[in-house]
Amino acid sequence: MNSEIENIDVNMHKGREVIYASLSNIFLNMPEDELFANVEAVFSSFELEENTDKMMTDGLKAVQDFIKNRNALNKEERKQFDDKLLHDYTRLFCLSDSVPVAESIYLSPSHLTMQEETGKVFYIYKSCNFDMKHTSNEPLDHIAYELMFMSYLSKGIAQNIEKGDMEQVKSLLHLQKMFLDEHLLKWVEMFTKSVIGFVESVCFYAPVCYFMIGFLKDDFEMIKESLS
Repeated sequence: MNSEIENIDVNMHKGREVIYASLSNIFLNMPEDELFANVEAVFSSFELEENTDKMMTDGLKAVQDFIKNRNALNKEERKQFDDKLLHDYTRLFCLSDSVPVAESIYLSPSHLTMQEETGKVFYIYKSCNFDMKHTSNEPLDHIAYELMFMSYLSKGIAQNIEKGDMEQVKSLLHLQKMFLDEHLLKWVEMFTKSVIGFVESVCFYAPVCYFMIGFLKDDFEMIKESLS
């Protein structure tokens, strides 16, 4: 087994679990105090290397500025601020002409949800015992579910590092590499383009998308290097 796998950092994968879960929650859940607290915990002290992609850097800075601006408000101002973001979320993700949130809508020729494509994701989830235990009618190839699946796999990697099962670590890394390459990275930029097409995205959701694109690309390269 290669030295990169043998020397793998468990804390890095615990961090990946948290970042993927936070991104998932942002796109799945209404903006409320619990979500804001999670975003602050994950993003406020996040630092990037100097050579990081500018879009990712600018996206992170905008999210951090969002957190600072919200924290500086008094109770009444914060309520108005939060109400505005709730309106933004509703416009972006909850109306009939909102941003499509499913992979198959972007990748199918007819731009409609395709059972065949959704089924591919379902069987990957099932093979890994992954279940969002959701009560909504969201498709299984929803952006939030695909991001949470990556969080779930990262958690599994960290657990297997701690158990010393490096063959399973390698297997899960290969699965993450495949899932990024064949799913998330195939449509996340199209999803972002849809998001930034709405003026309501400017305050928060567009910066999150810019950060997400850079993070997914960097994560994919990290996985490839680990497996090389």
